[in-house]
This record gives sequence, C-alpha cells and structure tokens, in this order.
Amino acid sequence: QAYNCLIHFYKRKSCVLASIEVTLLIMASPITFLGEGSFGKVYKEFRGGVICAVKKIPNYRRDGLKEATLLMKLDNEYIIKCLSHHIEGRNLCTVMEYADRGTLKEFIVQQAQNPAATVFKEYSVWRAMDHLATALGYLHTLRPEHILHRD
Repeated sequence: QAYNCLIHFYKRKSCVLASIEVTLLIMASPITFLGEGSFGKVYKEFRGGVICAVKKIPNYRRDGLKEATLLMKLDNEYIIKCLSHHIEGRNLCTVMEYADRGTLKEFIVQQAQNPAATVFKEYSVWRAMDHLATALGYLHTLRPEHILHRD
C-alpha cells in the first residue's frame, strides 16, 4: 500500500515556507526462519511495529495453551518476554521478544575469537551466573505454580 502525506516546514524568522509531498510505502515484512526445536519452528516476524520471534507449535495440546498463558505472566529482566499467543490454523503461536544477538553458543564462539574480549574475565562470568541464577530463582519461586526449566 502507498500513502501520500504532506510535510510542511515553517521557519518564522526568515519567513520561509516549504511543502514537501512524500509517498510512504507500506510493505509486508518478510518472515525469516530462525530455527527449530523439539516442539516447533521459530520465525522472525514484524508484528505491530515490533520485530518478534514467533514460535509455531503444530498439533498443540491443551497443556500447550496453558503454558503459553503462563509465559505471558512472567516478568523478569533476564527472561525473554512472551508478548502474546494465538491460534493460527492448526498451530499455537507464541509471540516473544526478539533477541537480536544470536544464540549463547554463537556469542561464546565469537567472543573466543576476539583477544580483547572481556566475557571470559572472572567478573563477567560471575555476572552471567548471577543473571542465570536470578532468572531460575524467579521461576522456581513463582506462586501458585513453580516452573522447573528442563532444557
């Protein structure tokens, strides 16, 4: 779709008036395959003005919908946020924040090739362990249901 709009610029001191016509093209955003896990495939999509990771779980069971609802309630700075979930055909789709820095494995491999990297310094390792422990502690102490992370 294309939209036309006029942008007006007024500069009071020198009494300059400019009018520019701009055509905005709204294009469908491409969907990029990111990977596949034991339960479904994950895609990078543009939804509601935000880049998201969308996990599509085929032939889901009722407990999958319960889990998606529970994920929406999680609120911790070290846990990727579940923004929404919906049914798309025979797929349960969970829309998550998009982590744009790749996987932890990719990050470690990349940093290992950089002699100036600080990620392997003791303080960085302790900080990473603290972030992981904080996230797991949050999951394990949720009420009324505790969450045990299995993978």
